[in-house]
Amino acid sequence: GSLRTGMTVFDTEENSFEHIETGWEIGLPAVDVNCIDGDDDFVYVGTEDGLFVYDRDDRRVTRSLSGRSGLPDDYVHSVCVVGDSIFVGTASGLAMLTFKADSVTYVQPGQFSNADIYDFETTDSSIWIASSSGAFQLHYGSGRLQKLMDPHNVLFGRVFKIERYETSLWLASDGGMVRLDLQTGETTPFVSISSGSRGRPLAVNDRIAALATERGVTLYFLDREDHIYEREFTNADGLPSDWVNCLLLDGDYLWIGTDRGLTRFLWNDPDRLD
Repeated sequence: GSLRTGMTVFDTEENSFEHIETGWEIGLPAVDVNCIDGDDDFVYVGTEDGLFVYDRDDRRVTRSLSGRSGLPDDYVHSVCVVGDSIFVGTASGLAMLTFKADSVTYVQPGQFSNADIYDFETTDSSIWIASSSGAFQLHYGSGRLQKLMDPHNVLFGRVFKIERYETSLWLASDGGMVRLDLQTGETTPFVSISSGSRGRPLAVNDRIAALATERGVTLYFLDREDHIYEREFTNADGLPSDWVNCLLLDGDYLWIGTDRGLTRFLWNDPDRLD
């Protein structure tokens, strides 16, 4: 919704920014960028007008795909590079691109027909899919699709975000989030009273889990011996906005992206009273 759209590259070592503005000469339209993934040669940019392939060396778009060129829908929610393939999640289903074979394949059209595909996460043997129909595991070799059955019913509807940390998967939904142990299959629920603002951004490490709500961000402190402590942070605590679009944990800091700017939050501040 901004007057200027595009991507920003932030160099953490040099503490410098590079802006790639859309709508000018590089071939990207002046629309919101919903998702980004890449490999050594290209950056794959998902927008409401399709998927655009941005060449790192030429700094231009070399290819674009939309509903007219084979995608289930123009609106791209998510993109994930797996080897030579690119999984593209749209507002009407899931597609897999193989540029070497120049092909676009619909993935499980019966299951994902007219379903929003919000996010991906990968393991050695499969790709996990967050969708408006729930969470699914797609095995690479066999193509077998399994839906995650949540006994706690936290993942009862839309699943927006999946994050992997060590041997666990974390999945965020309207009702909160669930931790799945990939080795044992055991699930742990984290019920949230507040719903999400736009989707359900999530970030985890071994000590905390951060979950976006309609009022800001809730931190779950996982290393308390007797219980899991949680606390919500809003614009009253210093966030530029309660509308959170993305979260990223970086050591002792949590990066919080909102509709009014970016915040670096010292979540591990020893002087803060919880």
